[in-house]
This record gives sequence, C-alpha cells and structure tokens, in this order.
Amino acid sequence: MDEIREVALAYYANSSDDTKEVAKNFFNSMDIDGDGKISMNEFEEYVKKKWRRFKPELFAELDKDGDGFLDFEEVIVFYYMAKMRNSFCDGCCGEYLKNLYFTCVHCFQKKSSNQTYDLCLTCYQTKQFTHEHKVFLDNYAMLNFIWSDSKKKVDPNEAIKTMGEGFVVVGDVIQLVSAGQACRIL
Repeated sequence: MDEIREVALAYYANSSDDTKEVAKNFFNSMDIDGDGKISMNEFEEYVKKKWRRFKPELFAELDKDGDGFLDFEEVIVFYYMAKMRNSFCDGCCGEYLKNLYFTCVHCFQKKSSNQTYDLCLTCYQTKQFTHEHKVFLDNYAMLNFIWSDSKKKVDPNEAIKTMGEGFVVVGDVIQLVSAGQACRIL
C-alpha cells in the first residue's frame, strides 16, 4: 500500500487545478456529515453504492495514521485506486488488486466491453476461478504485450509467418517472439 500511496500523491501533486478540484469534490461526496474526515460508515456507504464490494481491511490500509478516519490525503489514495486501478479479483477471493495481477488477454482485447477479467496471484496460481478463456498475462507482461501489439497488427493465422519482436497470440497460446524465433510461453 505504501507504493500505491506514493504514486497516488505524486499524481495529485502533478495534477492540474481542475483535476485537484475533482478530487476535492470526490472527498466531499464521501464526507456526508461535513466534518472534514471520512468515517468507516461514510466510507462503507460510498463504496457499497459505487462498487457493491466492501472489505473493512481496505479502510484500515488507507488509514495510514490509524486514527479511525480518512483525511484528505488518505482519500486521495483511494481516489487514485478507484479511478486508475479499479480492479478487484474476479476469482474466489474478490480482493482489491494492489500488486501484480493477471488479466485475461481475450477479455482485455474485446472492443465491445470495458470489463476485464482480473485475478490475484493466489487465485491464478491455485486455479481458484472459472472463466471461458485460458490466456492470461500479468499486468507487467500485458503492458509489454500492448506495446508490441501497437507496433503491428498481425492476423493470428499469419502470426507465425510475420514474426517481429514482442508477444503474439495464436488461439489460446501466447508466444514470445524475438529475432524471428518463437517461444511458446503459455
């Protein structure tokens, strides 16, 4: 959580005045009684209204000073998480994805949906999920995949013939391609 906190505060510090105003409005929308701090009840009500998932552990992690309330800076961290990293594990645990996680490549690439299928390391590793697709990449490999995919558009049927650098998806297989050599990784 410390790394997420640092990233969130860095984004806020470098944001435009308009974005900072939106963040203040976000805080104020949670502060039902207007006392300048967010109680566990206010936080729970807001989260359940927006996402229907609430875990008290998240409040405790956000409450860096442990006073039982979220101040503006602590809510900025939640704002970043809600707006930029709005991912919960779709496996059995339903936990907020704070660290490395796995995303279904096929769901990610669908143009018609804004929904991805994401899994925490534990659910992916122990196969504690049910999903129609089998090809997953961790969030760092996914960035590399997006980068390499943006460099070229390859027909999956022609992928082996036109290899460049990066990842190529052929059916349910992801191949790492380097210097014209393909290596099946999944």
